[in-house]
Amino acid sequence: HRADAAGYSFWAEQVLALDAINPQVAARLARALERWAALAEPYRSAARAAGAQPIGRIRDDFAQDGGPTIFADEQLVTIAGVVISGKTKTTKKNTLMAYVTLEDDTGSMEMLCFARCLETSGSYLREGSVITARGRLSVRDEKAPQMLCDSAQPLTDHPVIPPAETAGSTGKGQTLYVRLPSMDSPEMEHFRRVIYMFEGKTNPVKIRLADTGKLIGATCDLHDSLLRELREKLGEENVVVK
Repeated sequence: HRADAAGYSFWAEQVLALDAINPQVAARLARALERWAALAEPYRSAARAAGAQPIGRIRDDFAQDGGPTIFADEQLVTIAGVVISGKTKTTKKNTLMAYVTLEDDTGSMEMLCFARCLETSGSYLREGSVITARGRLSVRDEKAPQMLCDSAQPLTDHPVIPPAETAGSTGKGQTLYVRLPSMDSPEMEHFRRVIYMFEGKTNPVKIRLADTGKLIGATCDLHDSLLRELREKLGEENVVVK
């Protein structure tokens, strides 16, 4: 991400060379720079000002043959970057958690976000959001280090990449139609927890209750991750976008 764009030029040359040999692989590699705007200025300076540790530095430290020398398991750290993926899961205690992957210009790290974190910071954890996250490192077996995220917040006053640059965003103005058994059903509770992470006013939401036939209106920022999660939990036939 040099200011003179030499890094981008080098990347483009390599992708073009690979395209002549294997276009499919070249196409996948080319998409790696879709999020470049979130990893360049002013975000990098903001990350340094926030005291964020480079993710690659943390990973490299734990990858040493002799063990880490800078960081430690359960150490409290701050990292910053762009959210590149997120998936929610219901725990054995019937609470919601999320696996969120954060990427900066040195590497990526998976964050485990439990109910308390989702309640306070869930709206910042959407794909494409540029955030700082604070939590404790977790190193288990031979896995790459993860973070148990305590909190997250926008890195700057412009936390989300414009829609044209955000992979996974759906069409503005489309309506999400959801069919749920009842207001007090487990499906409704799960829906409320998940939709909280995608709060916004971009897309209308229409919720039909099967027991009473009542139609409830809401809004959200529609995203592929939201649709995948709802369809997996509620069924394809109960989650429709028009």
